[in-house]
Amino acid sequence: MKRSRRALFTLIFSVLLCIAALIIAPLLGSESLKLSDVLAHLSGPDTSAGVIFFRIRMPRVLLGLLAGGALAVSGVVFQALLRNPLATPYTQIGRSTRLNSSTDVCFFRSVCTERV
Repeated sequence: MKRSRRALFTLIFSVLLCIAALIIAPLLGSESLKLSDVLAHLSGPDTSAGVIFFRIRMPRVLLGLLAGGALAVSGVVFQALLRNPLATPYTQIGRSTRLNSSTDVCFFRSVCTERV
């Protein structure tokens, strides 16, 4: 019971932290934006702050969040497939690693030595 309560608290805290980052990160940059100017863009005419926020900074923040989430999921899958909680991308898996390395050497040797 205590462990599940702690896990729930950690999940809620992480979600709130992500939401805060989604709101605060696009406001910071070479030109600082005020939240009131961005909100004015929603209810009225186009403002430079609103355009910068919604067309330039927010897509970058969302893409960063998506890329970070994808890396986290790929790490979890990698650890689950290897059944090793300490698995990293540099973990070698025996003979298949040697085969892949030798194949790479042969492939790149033939590609790099071709004359154009």
